[in-house]
Amino acid sequence: RHRGGRGYLGLLLLAAELTQTGPVPPVTLSFILGQAALYIGLVPSMDLSLSQVCISPVWVYYRRDYLRLLLGSFYHADDWHLYYNMVSFLWKGRTLERMMGSAYFLILIAVFAPLIGCVEVALAFAAEAGMGKSHYLSDCSVGFSGVIFALKVLTTYNLPPGVSYVIGFLPVHSRLAVWAELVIIQLVTPNASLLGHLAGILVGLAYVKGPLRLIMEPLCLSILGGNRTRFYRPWGWGWAGGSSSREERRADRSFQDEPPPPPPPTRRSNSATAVSDEELRQRRLARFGQTAVQ
Repeated sequence: RHRGGRGYLGLLLLAAELTQTGPVPPVTLSFILGQAALYIGLVPSMDLSLSQVCISPVWVYYRRDYLRLLLGSFYHADDWHLYYNMVSFLWKGRTLERMMGSAYFLILIAVFAPLIGCVEVALAFAAEAGMGKSHYLSDCSVGFSGVIFALKVLTTYNLPPGVSYVIGFLPVHSRLAVWAELVIIQLVTPNASLLGHLAGILVGLAYVKGPLRLIMEPLCLSILGGNRTRFYRPWGWGWAGGSSSREERRADRSFQDEPPPPPPPTRRSNSATAVSDEELRQRRLARFGQTAVQ
């Protein structure tokens, strides 16, 4: 451990994980290394205590410390907190960044991080008003797990419906896996930020269901100067902006544009002789001396 009681073991395990997983896309790698640097204190101007950056509804709403909405997501309580969050982000980031492109993935995280903080603060006030849970107003959370929950919603909704195994052995529907993880993490780690994780899920759902995505697509096109960008669609990923090749347009065509499947055959064939029913009928008619009519 070095100054401030911050440990190194989680960082060493994270470094080992990065060296064993193969190439990592640039944005994903930059966020991992950047958060590790913030934890160690390699950026003197950003070497802040957790009490200065944690997302606190009281500090954000009453004292207008809005910078916490952004900074709180990139600081971690200890080396194990950093390790588990970054390993989870590593696998989700590799999948999503390769699907949507590095530029759009960077903008996505830049939007998700402060938005999740805003939703977390709103949930705290809603819990106080609706259920009298005033302790949520005094909570102060840090960590990237809210963004990770939002990215998990994107990855699960991009996969075909199926069964996922939460914590390795609990089978649940893939679309419900993120909710199962929310409950299990809260049971295993009671001091985990319930509202922070829930805010991440809600932001992810707002994206995959359309409202947030419909705002972000034109925003990203304007930022990227109209360059071709791959966007999330309910049925997969499609190209928007600019032009694409015929093969890409054909591959990304939605299922609504595809021709309907052919109708089922109206005739059955004899599996042993491969003779149609019509030929069998005419043979029976010929056997009885009748003329078969076409």
